[in-house]
Amino acid sequence: RGGSRTATVYSGTSCLGTNIGTVSNFGCGGTCWVSSVDIWSIKLVQETTTLPNPSANLYASSDCSGSRLARAGIWDWYLEGCTSMPSAARSFYVYYNC
Repeated sequence: RGGSRTATVYSGTSCLGTNIGTVSNFGCGGTCWVSSVDIWSIKLVQETTTLPNPSANLYASSDCSGSRLARAGIWDWYLEGCTSMPSAARSFYVYYNC
């Protein structure tokens, strides 16, 4: 269901700037991913438009704790979505089909 999934974080808004890192084929009960540089946007991509869509929570902390800065996702029936942060994030948690 849903095919492969990726989440790529960027040093600039609107999924521009340096590609900081990519997480692939995540599911439910994933891992907190930490960046040594500021994350300003995240792009989620899925292979097919089958629901549910992959999602991500982004945090200012370096351990996915505290207040969530943003929740990223993909609009129904789209293959990708880009979400910019209101302020810099340092960690993110990606999940799918929870």
